[in-house]
Amino acid sequence: SGHYGRGIQILFELRGTMKSYTYRSLPDEAKPKARCYICLVLLASFVSLFFIIFALIGFPILFQDLVNKQVVLTNGTLNFEQWLNPTPKIYKVVTVHNVTNLEEVRMGLAPNVSSIGPYYFREYREKTDVIVANTYNIFYKEKKYYIFDNETTNKDRATPLDPAKDKFYTINLAWVGVVYNMTCSGGVSPTEKIIIEAAATKLKDDTLFTNRTVNEIIFGYKDPLLDVLKTFIPGLPTTVQCVYNMSSRDMNNFSVIHNGGDNSSLLGAYSQWQGYHKLPYWESDEANTLNGTEGLFFAPNLQPNKSVTTFVDDLFRSNPMEYIGEEEVLGITSYKYAGYVSGFGYFFQSEIVAYTLYSIHHEQNRKCS
Repeated sequence: SGHYGRGIQILFELRGTMKSYTYRSLPDEAKPKARCYICLVLLASFVSLFFIIFALIGFPILFQDLVNKQVVLTNGTLNFEQWLNPTPKIYKVVTVHNVTNLEEVRMGLAPNVSSIGPYYFREYREKTDVIVANTYNIFYKEKKYYIFDNETTNKDRATPLDPAKDKFYTINLAWVGVVYNMTCSGGVSPTEKIIIEAAATKLKDDTLFTNRTVNEIIFGYKDPLLDVLKTFIPGLPTTVQCVYNMSSRDMNNFSVIHNGGDNSSLLGAYSQWQGYHKLPYWESDEANTLNGTEGLFFAPNLQPNKSVTTFVDDLFRSNPMEYIGEEEVLGITSYKYAGYVSGFGYFFQSEIVAYTLYSIHHEQNRKCS
């Protein structure tokens, strides 16, 4: 840069002193020095132009290539270690609703409910039998379990919450399910009527509603009605669990995800879950299609105008999400996504949830649909 500045200074001095003289009219002893400085000026210009072009075009390509190589799920990469043992805390947040007017509901009125919570349960995922294949796929099994996080739940809370002790009144799903299925089967037979009456006598007030702890609702409890029915129906399960997949569980079948080695846009995408290439739970092919990642990470170079998809094993289906804005997390600007409202439209139609709570008990000729 010093030679460059000196060369410009000399050229201007020559121009000022020699005025209309041309290069050819320079003294012979000055020509080599002038040629040297002119070459330096041209070289500096070409070098500057090269770096500008590289910064605008070459560097982003090089940087993206470097990122794509680092995010690949292979042994020794940071991404792979995070996938095996995630350091960010993952929570299942549960809020329950206590029915406060049981007698009014039994007389046909709408229920009043009060919220209790939220309760934070830390989710742990353990990958086992991991096989990194040469086909850009990773085969693995997984164990998932939850532990109540007392510190996060009760932070700044005057009255602490305890899911093992906190009880509340909620709909008795076992009772409603039995009555609903008997009604849908074409009416209650004399034998079924005797069974229901015997069970109701034993259960007393624990029929339409039940009083349970938060842990019982989440992790499951032995239902007395199903216990009675098991006498007449051998093999009938007697455990009710309202929040599926919250109990400690081992997944014994292999799941397969893409490691992003040949296509970073497929990073973490499922090609098989629990042995299924296509889900068997839903009526439509679209709902049974296996799409998305488990949500720990997504493909690099996300754009706000692109949606992302996660596979939610609690729901047994894929969940597309849309960009809704930016949010700062630990000082880093991040994109925020949420599920499409249309995907949950059914649950908001005709107040179906509230209707189910209190109407089944009173309708004698309910139509099954």
